[in-house]
Amino acid sequence: MTIITPTALEEALNHYQIEQPNIIIDQVAQYYNMDRQDLASSKFRNKEKIANARQVCQYMIRKKTNLPLIKIGELFNRRYTTIIHAIHKVEEQMTSSIDNKMRNDVNKLNEIIKIN
Repeated sequence: MTIITPTALEEALNHYQIEQPNIIIDQVAQYYNMDRQDLASSKFRNKEKIANARQVCQYMIRKKTNLPLIKIGELFNRRYTTIIHAIHKVEEQMTSSIDNKMRNDVNKLNEIIKIN
């Protein structure tokens, strides 16, 4: 029987909280054909495209990890309220019969990102 010390457990959780979101960020950036730095930037070049990709990324991180909203916000240089907005916006667009692209993107990314 292996005994897990509190320190070992904390280190494992920290590794999970760092590695898993990074995998998602890399995969979403690749899917949208952009650099991962673009997802955290405030660039005005292709603003809507970057914002949509960032929101999908934030949504995916929230759904696939136990990372708190504040920590997700730190990954993107955003406040947690912005993360809440992004998650709601993606969910709203996915349920809308008007925008199948968002639903298709999230479904494809779910197939690509297998971390749970």
